[in-house]
Amino acid sequence: MQIRILVADDYPAVRRGVRAVLESQAGWSVVAEAENGQEALQRARDHTPDVAVIDISMPLMNGLELARQLRTVLPQTEILILTQHTSRGMLEQALKAGARGYLVKSAVASELIPAVEAVMQHQAFVSSDIET
Repeated sequence: MQIRILVADDYPAVRRGVRAVLESQAGWSVVAEAENGQEALQRARDHTPDVAVIDISMPLMNGLELARQLRTVLPQTEILILTQHTSRGMLEQALKAGARGYLVKSAVASELIPAVEAVMQHQAFVSSDIET
């Protein structure tokens, strides 16, 4: 299956690591990267990704606002939040903003691939590292 992915995070090392994990899957490609929310919105418009993997804490436009705008501009793009926030409150805000999945950065190695697979099938995904 071909999957086109946008990765938005303000840390280059995080973007590189996420790209490496994603592109280890046959047919998956990171078509664009962005270091802030405004850039991510423009890159999404330019590349129409199947999945947008976005951080919540970014400059110029945070990931929650980006998710809301992506829902309007590209409703077919699934949104996976990738964040260090483990609180249930932040999870609820992300889902309300339009995200289909919520992944805590500490679980990237074990959960990024299953998270993308779930959201591509229009199924919710919530990281196992969320506080209960």
